[in-house]
Amino acid sequence: MFKQVIVLRTDLKMSVGKKCVQVAHASVNACLKANKKIVKKWSEEGQKKVVVKVNSRRKLLKLYEKAKKKRIPCFLVSD
Repeated sequence: MFKQVIVLRTDLKMSVGKKCVQVAHASVNACLKANKKIVKKWSEEGQKKVVVKVNSRRKLLKLYEKAKKKRIPCFLVSD
């Protein structure tokens, strides 16, 4: 079973709509970078997603680096 985890910073002042758009950008761009066979399987399984929160840029970057080291497709959204 595959699951996409999206990490959202809570220290940034964003409207609910802006948060939703940023989450969507992260999801789509991570999929574009991922292995097509894995994305197909994930899609067939219902495209399970989980959004988790961090309260700082430092914590987000720490998770991002961990994901990259494990070769997990990831994407940072920034404005």
